[in-house]
Amino acid sequence: MDYALENLEDQMIATLQASSAMAGVNVRTHAGRVSIQMFERPEYYEGLITLLPFAFVRYNGRTAKMESSIAKVWKHELEFVLYIGAKSLRATRESQLSCYAILRAVFDALHGAWPNAQGQSLFAGATLLGGTQIAIPNFRALTPLMEAGGRDEQLVVELPTIAVYQTHYTLAVQTS
Repeated sequence: MDYALENLEDQMIATLQASSAMAGVNVRTHAGRVSIQMFERPEYYEGLITLLPFAFVRYNGRTAKMESSIAKVWKHELEFVLYIGAKSLRATRESQLSCYAILRAVFDALHGAWPNAQGQSLFAGATLLGGTQIAIPNFRALTPLMEAGGRDEQLVVELPTIAVYQTHYTLAVQTS
């Protein structure tokens, strides 16, 4: 493979952490789904509640398509899920409004941003993800990060004082 998932996750996280609109938001990777059941079990709830507000980045898998059977070139479409959570001491509506602001900040920071990789030729003015530059030979992004049409934002947890949304982003890379 001509890419490393951890490099891409790290750049997404660095980009979000550098955004002034994300100040005070706990941005990190997360293994697994965030669901209502996690907030119903005390052993999970106590840990999650201390992390709010949060933006969790999770790799969700890839779709592969052969671009050239002669050259053995593949296109991998990588999907990342971000869980956006917020709380309010007063009402669900306020926690949802806090999530809306974080969702806007995530979109502004990530949508249309290209991985920052050595030797990759991009158009003038291309927005790059932050963090450490990818130094993998032959790394080639075919698209920037984009919302993954059809499942862009969904409410997954709605409690009296907590709301969590998920949003999906994709990125296509070439590998041989």
